[in-house]
Amino acid sequence: MNTNENNTPEPAPTPASAFAPALASINAIAEIFSSIVGKIVSLATQALSPALIRQSCDGARVIGNYAVLASIVFTFINALIYAVRFRTIYIFLAGVGIMIALVIAHYAAGRFLAASDKIISGTPGRISSTAFPDCVGLLLLLLAIGVFVGGIIEGKQESSIVPFILAIVIALLLVLTAAITLNPKSVGIEIGNASAGEEAIGLISFFLKTCLKLVSAQFCLLALAGCVLTIWGFFSPDMGANASGFFRLLPFASVLSVVPPSMIGPGIVLYACLTPIFTYLFFLFGSLMLDLARAILVLPEKLDSTRR
Repeated sequence: MNTNENNTPEPAPTPASAFAPALASINAIAEIFSSIVGKIVSLATQALSPALIRQSCDGARVIGNYAVLASIVFTFINALIYAVRFRTIYIFLAGVGIMIALVIAHYAAGRFLAASDKIISGTPGRISSTAFPDCVGLLLLLLAIGVFVGGIIEGKQESSIVPFILAIVIALLLVLTAAITLNPKSVGIEIGNASAGEEAIGLISFFLKTCLKLVSAQFCLLALAGCVLTIWGFFSPDMGANASGFFRLLPFASVLSVVPPSMIGPGIVLYACLTPIFTYLFFLFGSLMLDLARAILVLPEKLDSTRR
């Protein structure tokens, strides 16, 4: 035992002081990794800017409109081909009915897409910090990379280009979602002081606005997919059976079951035109619930002010 000049024993080192150098090293390493991840998030936020989001959504809307118009023409040609191939007038009449439905739904989709932009800007929200959006945005970017790489591997294993195309579509949607998440102001979400309840309402509102912002990209991708499948139907009578499995994961995809197999392509285009309508209604219902929650949160404060 070590002793000093007065022959008194020196105090033994405490456990905390014994592990202090190791803890300091771990904290330094953690700070380095945190700094690296923070720089990656900052670079991704700058690259996926609000201007890029706006241009992507506007471009998707234009491309989707052209895809729907082309599908209307191709639907008429497809109906003629199948009516002659199977020698029945019913397929032709079904094609004409879908054409009329496409014209009406395309008009409604255009109106609801325009209304979506107005309601996003007219419905402000607030969260206390960007911690949650930054983490979610980073995870979405990593998921997009994983989906893209997985599509390449699966395409090579199956010797098919279909998994690769699906991976590209899903990865693009994930990247656009990450861009919106990393830039909350692109959907009217401000950063400021907020209570726990206001933070929860702000995050839910952020989710609803993100879904509404993505509807133009969904409209575009589904319309393009339906247009391609309509053209594919010119040459492949089994197109409906081959393509239906790719769209089983779509919300409310059961509505496509009423469409004849020969018209699965135009049916998907019709589904694309209905997507802005259903998303808009979903946003309105969710916003109504949030407004009720806000009213409940401010009720105690108003009662206190009334008593005073």
